Amino acid sequence: MIYAFFKKNIKDIFLYFCITAWPFLKFYASAENQKQVSLKNFLMLFAVFLFSALFLSEIARVFFRRIHERFLGVYAVFIIWFFSYADFVKYIHTKTGVMHAFPYAIIAVILLMVFFLILSKYLPFQSFVKTFIVFLFSYSVVENIYIYVNLEENKIQKEVTSSYSFKKNMNVYFLLLDAYPRTDIFKENVKYDNENFTHLLKSKGFIVAKESYSNYPSTTSSLTSIFQMSYLKPGDINSKDILSPDKITFSILRNNGYDFVILPSHHDYLGAKNSANKIISPSSNFLFSITNIQFLSTSAFRPLIKFLRPYIYFGSKEVSTLATLKTGKKFVFMHFMHFHDFAYDENCDINCKATIPESNAINAIQNIKCTNKFVEETVDSILKHDPQSIIIIQSDHGPWFWRNNSVEQLNSRDELQRWYANIAAFYIPGLDKDTQIANYLMDSPTPVNTLRVIFSYLSDKNAELLPDHILLGTKDITHLRK
Repeated sequence: MIYAFFKKNIKDIFLYFCITAWPFLKFYASAENQKQVSLKNFLMLFAVFLFSALFLSEIARVFFRRIHERFLGVYAVFIIWFFSYADFVKYIHTKTGVMHAFPYAIIAVILLMVFFLILSKYLPFQSFVKTFIVFLFSYSVVENIYIYVNLEENKIQKEVTSSYSFKKNMNVYFLLLDAYPRTDIFKENVKYDNENFTHLLKSKGFIVAKESYSNYPSTTSSLTSIFQMSYLKPGDINSKDILSPDKITFSILRNNGYDFVILPSHHDYLGAKNSANKIISPSSNFLFSITNIQFLSTSAFRPLIKFLRPYIYFGSKEVSTLATLKTGKKFVFMHFMHFHDFAYDENCDINCKATIPESNAINAIQNIKCTNKFVEETVDSILKHDPQSIIIIQSDHGPWFWRNNSVEQLNSRDELQRWYANIAAFYIPGLDKDTQIANYLMDSPTPVNTLRVIFSYLSDKNAELLPDHILLGTKDITHLRK
């Protein structure tokens, strides 16, 4: 029966295949997206849409006497609208100024579908729709072939990768505190004394830098630089490419037999789906993967995904699983968004009614208390079960909710402090406090050198450090620090 259906409707099935494949091909026609996409989930979603379309078209034929050609135009409109939802909403917002454009987007697509259904009874229009679908599909196929043929292989700096041969077998835990400020800058801007947290870290054996800065003012540029272990060239920064598996860091870890374990934030571009050996989140792997397929963020699934993401963000329960995680040597990356993305109540539960710190510096005090609490619990858990591990606590950039000017207007030491002053603390068992590495970490380390320092220590060699530049794009503004 199924075979007979496919044999009888092979031409229509091909057309449904073409229009269903279009958004997937459109997304995939990018070198950056090819690094991030999960092919298994990609194909699964494609199959769901394709077979749903065929099923609905058959229902329309049986119950409403609509031939497949008439339903095809309606389906094409739906697919183009569904996967270009963000562009539709942006257009409506631009033309009308309406903030909540979802109802208008729904009305627009219904009217378009009705319009196409009416016109689809005319054979010339059916031919136009078929031709358009084949053209759209063919163009995307050619685009993907062109990308594939011209895709430059990412040339990993082999001399950098091979120069780190670890002599110590220590696990590494990298706690990235997004936008977390340096203690003195926090006190200056919000009048809150965070010295107790600094003293707590020192009492546990951490080196806390006196005057640390980030190299870049944003997460995308800073994390790309950290994991590439170098400064960025023009065009290097791409939000889809931050944790792609071709980063030098991951090559070094693989060469030394380390597993890369991630407790990711709820943001899709920080998921590390293809580079991580193990992803730890409170949701099922399926839910995590679905909410982190980036092209769905531009589709009509966007509101649902935005709603789901906070619920796949890791917490204390997920941190505790690290102690029982069955793996060999591991490099663990945890991206703490507590200070950056949410507002918290006195019990450190998310307070949906409060304003997040990006627009309310007063709420930052509660957020920093809750961040401190979670970090302390995490550090205590690591030290209890893995006391000979290395722990890095560092933020990717300074807090941006109290910045006075846009980044392009940054032109003073005070503004530099607001944008770039970040926390940096390091727990390295057995480190001689008189070594080059210890002296560098005590003073003013910047993130570009973080993993150079750690990997050099594990390799029993002097660190090959880069100059500590502070950059605005590719413009060096280090002089503002003095």
